[in-house]
Amino acid sequence: MSSRSAGSRIVAIDALRGLVMMLLLPDLSGGFSLYRMAELHPQGAVWQALGRQFTHAAWAGAHVWDFVMPGFVLLVGASMPLSVMARRARGDTTAQLRLHAAIRSLALVVLGLLATRSVPDYFENAMPYLVILGIGLPCSAWLGRRLGLRTVAARLALDAAWAALVLGVALGWMLTNLEGSGAYDLGQILILLGLAYLPAFLMVERGSLAQAAVAVGILAAYGGAFFIYAATVVPPPASPWINGANFAAAVDRAFLNELPRALPYQDEPHGYHTLQFVPLIATMLAGMIAGRAMALSTDRAALAWRMAVVAAGLVAGGLVLGALGIPVIKSLWTPSWALLSTGLLLLVLAVLYRACDVAGHVRWALPFTILGSNAVLLYMMAVHDRWRLAGPWRRLLAGVVPADWWPLAEALLVLATLWLLAWLLARRRLFIRL
Repeated sequence: MSSRSAGSRIVAIDALRGLVMMLLLPDLSGGFSLYRMAELHPQGAVWQALGRQFTHAAWAGAHVWDFVMPGFVLLVGASMPLSVMARRARGDTTAQLRLHAAIRSLALVVLGLLATRSVPDYFENAMPYLVILGIGLPCSAWLGRRLGLRTVAARLALDAAWAALVLGVALGWMLTNLEGSGAYDLGQILILLGLAYLPAFLMVERGSLAQAAVAVGILAAYGGAFFIYAATVVPPPASPWINGANFAAAVDRAFLNELPRALPYQDEPHGYHTLQFVPLIATMLAGMIAGRAMALSTDRAALAWRMAVVAAGLVAGGLVLGALGIPVIKSLWTPSWALLSTGLLLLVLAVLYRACDVAGHVRWALPFTILGSNAVLLYMMAVHDRWRLAGPWRRLLAGVVPADWWPLAEALLVLATLWLLAWLLARRRLFIRL
């Protein structure tokens, strides 16, 4: 078998993205609102078990819901080499690639900040979509063709100017309306992805061994910083990994109050912190290694098995670190969590790769690939407009669906509505990607 042509799709990546979106979109607070079903059925053992698995672990440990975010992160890394190969094939220079990565990083941070704001009016609600459309559609390329720009330097300047305009408007709006951001932090998923994206991208054309070495070094340095902090702070904490009394929490307390804000930063109760973006780079690099291997493999069946073996090794490594005193804590993205979550998701990716890209069973994956095709747009709609999506269904089905079943029904209807939108966009080949 020959390696894939530049820009060709890997169905496993698209299918896994859709699976992640299927879990996330119905209710951002917990998959399919099963936690609400557990509240409404306190005596139902099945509902209690499902509700527990589809909410985050309180601190140490892992539930199914905890793996949604690392799924996003791994897929961002896996998609990176495919995007670069496609852009290289159409003639993009290194400068163009790096500018695009920098714009994408900043756009994700801006969208994450917008996602954490209150939405007092229609303009505020529209702002994330202006950013998504302004950056996600090839607006500057269209404008460049209209202006007759032919040189790389001219196109780069236009790309930078357009991004500065779109993102500058959004940032300027937030800076002049700081009260809407409240006591914000930088632990939102899009912000963390944006902070991690550019550093990871700088490794995208390096060899797999170099990428793996950097990932290991990042996790070692990140974990070591927690131990050093715990050994030097007075009074010393009982563990480097206590919620609110760890290295990452201390950095946020020192750093976040120096940023423009209307309200002072307060400790994030779930323990999410800005420094979480650092180990996210390692997870992205793991996805990057897998993505390039899948794109270039000449023996896809053998690669699927190698991916499964590596995944098992990562899971074992995470469990060993957990046993050695580095607990599995998703909120801090501890080294043990990074290995465990990356390993389990890589195993899922290997299974999908074997089923879809090796065996050719792709028809079942179509609904998932459709759902994942405009992921950022659908996610932002779930953040800001879920109530609008659910409202018509609530009025239409009032008195039809029993109240104690409504949370699950509403979640499924929201998912169906977003899937239909994704299908309509895909049918018209409108793909809005940052």
